[in-house]
Amino acid sequence: MKLTIDNLDGSGAINFSTAIAAKPPITIERKLNQPSICSFGLVINGSSLIAPSRNGRVTVTDNNGVVLFTGYLATEPARELAGAGTTGAVYQLFLNAVSDEVLLDWQTVPQTRATAGQTVGELFTTLTSRVDATRLAVHASAATSPIGHFMPEAGRSWSQNAAALASMARAAYATLSGAVTLAPVGNVTHTLSETAGTLQVSALQASMVKTIANDVTVCGAEEPAAYVTEVFQGDGTTVLFMLTRLPYFPSASHSKPLVDLFQGPSINPVLWQVNDPGAHISLTSAGLTFSGGNGVDGDTTVVAIDQLELGGALVIEAGGVQFGAATEGVLCGLYEGAVSVGSCFAGFQVTQVSGSTVVGPLLQGAAAGTTFAPVSGHLYTLRI
Repeated sequence: MKLTIDNLDGSGAINFSTAIAAKPPITIERKLNQPSICSFGLVINGSSLIAPSRNGRVTVTDNNGVVLFTGYLATEPARELAGAGTTGAVYQLFLNAVSDEVLLDWQTVPQTRATAGQTVGELFTTLTSRVDATRLAVHASAATSPIGHFMPEAGRSWSQNAAALASMARAAYATLSGAVTLAPVGNVTHTLSETAGTLQVSALQASMVKTIANDVTVCGAEEPAAYVTEVFQGDGTTVLFMLTRLPYFPSASHSKPLVDLFQGPSINPVLWQVNDPGAHISLTSAGLTFSGGNGVDGDTTVVAIDQLELGGALVIEAGGVQFGAATEGVLCGLYEGAVSVGSCFAGFQVTQVSGSTVVGPLLQGAAAGTTFAPVSGHLYTLRI
């Protein structure tokens, strides 16, 4: 077995295999839809090895090079006096590493609306992309079970939301070597019986690994929609300090599913999925800017990551729209299926008629209703 730890200090991965303590033995604990935990001890006295630091990258492989565990040290090593040697006291270090999904658990899950009509693999990929699309590669093509309704909880970590989603489709996720895989649970049934000697209730142990936090916010049963600071000055007599206004929590029916002003340095990958093979889409001083396309319907798109459930009354609005010369495409399109004109059941179609730009409604994949010719340089608001 080979154990390497990279302290992320520029020195690269260092081999600690010769420093692994005999007791307690190195263990890798895996549970269904939970982060894996690798526990081990190190004795580095009398060697040139430097004690690992918190957040160090841990990799465990067998003698054949098969990767058994990859993760990060959740806490600083715990030092325990193991005895005395010729050079003085000998200490043994105890360490716990959490598998790769800890990179996503350290980040917050954005507050999103419920989605419907997608497979568990699609929802799993979307959940991971909304937290951080750059940390772990996602392999979820094998998970094709449909999910009727799922809404991530902003107060839970990524692994907790992923576990809830996987359990809805009898699937399991696992992380290894910088990738997370979601697949259906196998059909093998393992029977646990005390009489067979495979289950020892007295040997069961529970442990919890908590990372260090510099700033902790504790909330009650209601998850706050916003944080407001109020300052009160005590006079030595007053014991009750009333808030200036009552806390306000907008209901789901009054909250906006998606709002983006496109004023950041780049298109927000948490909200949008961009397909731009010809580099025609960018953010400029005018906001989201389209400068042509490759002429293929559905190839150059900016699509919301979350699907929208059309229930009740909805208003889709694009403000500050400016049309250039020879403009063609679809704006504010609502699609059922693939992003193409044929599957757009509501939207605005921009076309060219006799060399002039014309904007009109697009219903059920076909032009319908009256059109208008926008004036160059003017700003318009399109509303569905």
